[in-house]
Amino acid sequence: AAAVGGEPTTKSTLSARSTMSTTSRRITRPAVVTPQSRPPVLIEITETTARTGIVSSDNATPKHVFPLATVTPPFLPVSGPSLKDPASVWYRYLAPILKSCYQRLIGFGAKERKAIVLFRAFDDKSLPRAIEDALLAVLIDEIGVPAVSLQCGTLSMVPYSLPMLSHMLVVFVSLHEASCQVHAAGENLPFTFQSVPLNVTKINSGDDEEAFKSAFLDLNNPNSLCTAILKTLEACPRTVRKFVIANMVFCGTGLFHKPQIPVLVAKQLKAALAAAAETTPTTRSKLEINPEDPDPLTTAESTNNIHTVVPANLKSLAGLASNVGLVQTKVRPDLLAWLGTTQWASHWHGQDPLLQQWKWNTEWQPKN
Repeated sequence: AAAVGGEPTTKSTLSARSTMSTTSRRITRPAVVTPQSRPPVLIEITETTARTGIVSSDNATPKHVFPLATVTPPFLPVSGPSLKDPASVWYRYLAPILKSCYQRLIGFGAKERKAIVLFRAFDDKSLPRAIEDALLAVLIDEIGVPAVSLQCGTLSMVPYSLPMLSHMLVVFVSLHEASCQVHAAGENLPFTFQSVPLNVTKINSGDDEEAFKSAFLDLNNPNSLCTAILKTLEACPRTVRKFVIANMVFCGTGLFHKPQIPVLVAKQLKAALAAAAETTPTTRSKLEINPEDPDPLTTAESTNNIHTVVPANLKSLAGLASNVGLVQTKVRPDLLAWLGTTQWASHWHGQDPLLQQWKWNTEWQPKN
């Protein structure tokens, strides 16, 4: 054996040297951070404000918030054009808003990052094509963002702001509509979605109590919020109904005009379900559905703007009266969607920095 320092080299000495040599060659190199692997930009556009920031699990609030009235063109309403307007009109409305968002993020390399857009209660499946074309035209073609995701919607993102709840009923109240959807066992149930038109500003300006009751509490109105919630519960699987109705989460900018909406709606639902339970025969299960039951909303007149499917069968939901409950959060109701989106995106960015499992729009093709 070869000698080192006058002593023979043993087998254990060779083994130790081999280990040291192998360890010295294992140099840990830092991961290459490309612009697209950095946390994406998050932009939320409501009917009155715009919010922007960088996705992070530590940021519960947006980095910048500004009112739309400061950037929108004077010839367009602050809340936006009609959903029936073409993409060219929406482009003129969205271009100054999105450019202002990126101007506020100078120094963060925002234009080199991917972008997540949260536009009101829409997701990539419900967003009108004109609005989608306008968003992609501004972000990809003009600003130069590498990729844009439109798959996040308010109703599907709010549950991620409350990870301790596996079952909930999310109720979104904006200035012009209200919508609701069930989140059960950690999954969103899009088949439970219901939407009704509202005009919160008009109702508040006149202080018309009857108009408020008709829009939110009247079970004989097929376009009331209570009717939409009942129809959502009907579409929900029976086994989770009592857990869902116990955790109603209200969110949206419309709650600033009427903060008492959640309490009043919960009281009305509980009273209606309790009354239905008293009229239900004791020989039949409270949760049994009988197709021959008379409809409680047969007196409702059909309108041209009905979003819910009526009538609501109160007898099939009568056993839920004792389970009606509200969830109170420390976060403002209009920030729940932002918080849920940034938490969800931050989690998936940690698992996959390139977010390859997301739906990304990388190019915009102008229409001929």
